[in-house]
Amino acid sequence: MVDIKLYPRGFIFSKQKLEKIPEHFKHKVINDYNYYYDNTSMNKTFKCDYGFIIIHGDFLYAGINQQFNQKELLENLMKLYTENYNEFLNLLDYITGRYTIIISLYDDVHVYTDATNTRSTYYVLNKLVVSSHVNLIIDNFDFSHSGISYALSNGLYYTKYNEVRSTIANFSLNLNTNKYTRIFPREKNRFLGLSDTKKFEIYEKISSQIFNNIINNYDIKLLSLSGGGDSRFSLALSKDFKEQILYFTYITNPNNDQSNPVKREAHKDFTIVNQIVENLDFEHKYCYLHEIKNSFSKKEDTIIRKNTVAPHSMFLINLSKKYLNYNNKTVHIRSNLYEIGQASTYKKRYRESNLDQLKLTFDRRYKGFLKENDNLEEYDRLYEKFIEDLNYEDDIYGYHLLDLYVWEIRASRWHSEILNTHDVCFETLSPFNHRILLEIALSFDYNQRKSGYMFQELINRNWSVLNFFGDNNVNNMYEQLRDINKN
Repeated sequence: MVDIKLYPRGFIFSKQKLEKIPEHFKHKVINDYNYYYDNTSMNKTFKCDYGFIIIHGDFLYAGINQQFNQKELLENLMKLYTENYNEFLNLLDYITGRYTIIISLYDDVHVYTDATNTRSTYYVLNKLVVSSHVNLIIDNFDFSHSGISYALSNGLYYTKYNEVRSTIANFSLNLNTNKYTRIFPREKNRFLGLSDTKKFEIYEKISSQIFNNIINNYDIKLLSLSGGGDSRFSLALSKDFKEQILYFTYITNPNNDQSNPVKREAHKDFTIVNQIVENLDFEHKYCYLHEIKNSFSKKEDTIIRKNTVAPHSMFLINLSKKYLNYNNKTVHIRSNLYEIGQASTYKKRYRESNLDQLKLTFDRRYKGFLKENDNLEEYDRLYEKFIEDLNYEDDIYGYHLLDLYVWEIRASRWHSEILNTHDVCFETLSPFNHRILLEIALSFDYNQRKSGYMFQELINRNWSVLNFFGDNNVNNMYEQLRDINKN
């Protein structure tokens, strides 16, 4: 077990020297910049005569035809950044993990995120400061609350402090000017012309490298399994490594309690997972929510809430303490982010790709958080400022804006704060956090994506029997077909 501590796996990078830094952080001076980082965090640095590059966090180059170790990757990134920027961006597309890149060329400092901004990254508007955590910035600078609506305090690029903003997936950030520049997509989807079989082969090659890297770099590997298709997909792709992974499922209780929707859903998960576990050979553990206390000491609660601007699923911390053995080299392989490839916001009915539909989708999610005394005109103005600053357009190289909404606006902010909540226990990685894998998923047509075609086909290729069990349905494939034929 590890102690609950402030800003695990975190960092802060600043032109000026800072005083209020956690004791477990290390300090490194790089070309007159101060880089502070948690002593258990992964990070690599490369310096040359004209600049430097820092990659903070877990990262791996997972390519198709070439491979780089971490040292080679940093050297190539720095070289291409100065000589061939488009090739630099092509190299970024193949990096997976959970990381922030800080790169400086002659005192011009830029920030690049991982594919979906899972390593949350915040910066200060009027100072050269960038950090993994909002409150690590606030510890060192006297910034007051902005009064921004709660609806936007963890949405778009806003925080509850006027001076502090967030990075956004698929955009680089110039720390000297605070300007965002889109780095992906840069052209039409590169996989549109490939056969499905070739797409699957590329996906499997990259995915295998990602799982292999996770297995080799962590002592304890955990993969959460539910009754839905996303974790089923991760299970299928992890088949070659299953002897080294502990799969777990958290449920309210094993009894068929139908007293409320949450318990009904939880028991459905239990029923489906149980069907899989009883018929297949892998190590699995159930974790029961009713056997833990969802309470923390005052000190623990303060630390956990400082580590994130939006605490989410705090129960997983105490659940992990009771049921899961973990240490500083433990990873939770999480099956979030697959919704990016599944037309999730327009699955029931096709909608056009335009800015009007983007605003409608945003409002459906965020407008409900507005409070009675919030200013609707201010909410709309701040939204429009974000759209203008990031130069959103109706057509972005043929990509559907609602797919980019899920990727860049929804997942880019919400998901990273889930991971910040659980960092006190373990690192969390998504095998889908790789731009090429995301691009392949988005290369299938609308009907294929909304039906989950790519995911089911890859399950079929890698662990076909998993397609037999119901996806969020307690009836297996035979039972579902049988009942259709009865009608």
